[in-house]
Amino acid sequence: MVDPPQPPPQQQANSVHNPIQSFSAQPPERINIRNQIDKARIWKDWSQQYEWFELAAGIKQLPAERQVGILMNSLGPDVIGTFTGFQLTEEEKKDPNVIKRKFAEAFNPTANPTYITYIFLKTDQGPDESFDSFLIKLRQAIVDCDFNTPQEGMSTEDRLLKDKIVLGVRSQKVREKLLSDSKLTLEKAIQICRSSEKMTETLHQISSDTKSCDAIKGREADKPFNCRRCETKHGKKSCPAFKKTCPVCNKTGHLPECCFKKSKDRESSSSSSKKNKEKKTASIVQETEDSSEEEHVNLHLHAIQAQKNSRTDDDDWFEEVFVGPAKITLKLDCGAQCNVLPLDLARKTGAKLQDSSTKYIVSYNGHRNKVEGEFTMKSVVKGKEENITYKVVDLDVVPVLGRTSCVKLNLLRRVHVVREDTNIFKGLGCLKGFEYELDFKPDAKFEIRPARMIPHKIRGEVKEELENMVKLGVIRKQEEPTPVVSNLVVVRKNKKIRLCIDTTDVNKSILRRHYPLRTIEEIAARIRDSTWFTRLDCKKGFWQIQVAEASQKYLTFGTPWGCYSCKRIPFGLASAPEVFQNQISTLLDGLDNTDVSMDDILIYATSEAKLKEITANVIDRLDRAGLKLNKEKCRFAVRSVKFLGHIVSAEGLKPDDEKIVAIRRLKVPETKK
Repeated sequence: MVDPPQPPPQQQANSVHNPIQSFSAQPPERINIRNQIDKARIWKDWSQQYEWFELAAGIKQLPAERQVGILMNSLGPDVIGTFTGFQLTEEEKKDPNVIKRKFAEAFNPTANPTYITYIFLKTDQGPDESFDSFLIKLRQAIVDCDFNTPQEGMSTEDRLLKDKIVLGVRSQKVREKLLSDSKLTLEKAIQICRSSEKMTETLHQISSDTKSCDAIKGREADKPFNCRRCETKHGKKSCPAFKKTCPVCNKTGHLPECCFKKSKDRESSSSSSKKNKEKKTASIVQETEDSSEEEHVNLHLHAIQAQKNSRTDDDDWFEEVFVGPAKITLKLDCGAQCNVLPLDLARKTGAKLQDSSTKYIVSYNGHRNKVEGEFTMKSVVKGKEENITYKVVDLDVVPVLGRTSCVKLNLLRRVHVVREDTNIFKGLGCLKGFEYELDFKPDAKFEIRPARMIPHKIRGEVKEELENMVKLGVIRKQEEPTPVVSNLVVVRKNKKIRLCIDTTDVNKSILRRHYPLRTIEEIAARIRDSTWFTRLDCKKGFWQIQVAEASQKYLTFGTPWGCYSCKRIPFGLASAPEVFQNQISTLLDGLDNTDVSMDDILIYATSEAKLKEITANVIDRLDRAGLKLNKEKCRFAVRSVKFLGHIVSAEGLKPDDEKIVAIRRLKVPETKK
């Protein structure tokens, strides 16, 4: 509670009996805006009440600093975090008008006019609400609509028609597109809706034309067949054992005399006479049209019953494969002897489904799953292309790529000996005997940039990554003044936080060393007649080279937790690629059949034995120099490998198929923007 400024003693004496002079104003209740949806409305109402309070209490006659104190005390603790995020100067912190403007910008950003109209139109009278209260709400909402002010040159009639189009259009995707444009006009809304409708009609026509040749579609009811679950002959979906519980194994879907557990027990009792026979782990049941006999082929399929949302095991291997035009994530199962796709994913490939001699797939746990058919289609992964046959099942299962196909696509390779006697893959390396000292132009100019705000949602991750970089020796806390402070850039890559530095100011003043980088044309001429390849990747590349202590102050960046300086070469420094190229090229100088492109090293040879010999020499030099490799990105002794955006193989160079597919999948632009 704030008392108004006191009048002179004589004036007080004359106004003793005047109740207005003794009035004591009270500020509005502290604002409660955290976790509220309509922050703009809450702020607008509160600020109006505070203006009345300022007028009644004579707040504006007080010194500016005291006005700020009264304002922040009236707002309450809910806004402390927001106020801190403003990063005001000392002078701005003493100006109540600046603070009010900042809060207004934070709590009342520019709203979409159509959404404001929507709020007005959906305002209804509550069950226990009086009409006068309802009328007040409507008047408040229509004031926010501001129909008297023309927007984007539209009349009130055009604006209402535009808003009704946005709110009434049938397609949710079109509505999202319309709402995303805060400067939407009636003409633009009509154009977008017409274009969308025309595109939908075109796609529907294309779908109709191809429907007749789409092989992955519903089929007629199956003819009667011999059922193993009830040992009778019936048609599809008419088994008497459906949903019946077996008393032998307590599972549903079969009669007790057909129980799989019972049959397994019988097999186990006679196993002593079949010790030399191959062990059965799973089977595929084959049925032909002219035979009712069931033929069992020993196969193993681990993941056929796994649900799509069960991909949580870090030990499982998955790979993205282009099956025709569709990009599908497949589980690599070295124990599976066939490839399996669920029906919904098979449809996306546009393949023509063929009848399969394999009628059922029985997994390791005894479940039998009907095969709807199969198809063979070109499959591409990491530049390797093969025709792969897939079995299709009408179940919600994890797509599986079997052992044979994994080998054909170079996703799986048998390794007879694995060396574990090297630390080349452990930790972050540091090149021995070299420190990079920055060279600057004579007229170099630097800037002190204020630290950028970091969203509260990721502040914890950013802080954790900074601490991790300090532990690795990549950066250090800077407590002294520095001639330059750059901005921190936060990038999310592969669901992880990556911290970079915007070294624009430093790059303008730096003297580069202009060491030449290898081009793909030079490398293509050198790999002639080579049929075996290895690619090595230096872990965190530039971070493995130290920065001289005198230069570290020029690589300082600001954060909400203070400044840090780089002890290793940061990503984004203009001279980093040539410095790294120079050091690695010098280190590997004299080794044949080796090319370097910054942190990637390509090794090639005409035989696998020769390749292994060269690879061993390269790794030995890197190890002795203190460098480390990224095991996940290295490729050893393969027939083809990605390098500089191309596929390197015995046939020479060719474009990366994944990049070609990505370009072809780009949508045709619909607007000039």
